Amino acid sequence: MRGGLLGAVSTLWLRRKLRVPAHAGKGPGVHARYDEANVITAVLVLQMKKAHIGVPGYGRALRELQRRLRTHSALEWLEYQVVLTPERADLVLTRSFQGPILGGFVADLADVTKRVGASQGTGGNQIPLFDLQVVDR
Repeated sequence: MRGGLLGAVSTLWLRRKLRVPAHAGKGPGVHARYDEANVITAVLVLQMKKAHIGVPGYGRALRELQRRLRTHSALEWLEYQVVLTPERADLVLTRSFQGPILGGFVADLADVTKRVGASQGTGGNQIPLFDLQVVDR
């Protein structure tokens, strides 16, 4: 996965259903394919981890987030806030967002997308995805 996610971590995430490939691999030698929704989700998980939020309890919401992200153009993501609770994921237009929610996590997709984009340039900052290795703690 782009961003340097370790193979063992990737396998753990698949087993715990924290990420869903865009296209599952079928048969020997056919690899699953991942997309921008997976990268955005990985960055959000890192932010949640840094905020000391128990990520494994958000498995259902993270799967739903990836599904919802795939229904929108990546250009549209810039207009949304991600609102996660353990039970659900919502994309809320930034101009309609009413503020923080209790018992959940909120992130501005414009900021997350810029962070991912900055890591793609030759001089940009790398997103420290290796920190995700301890997601199950």
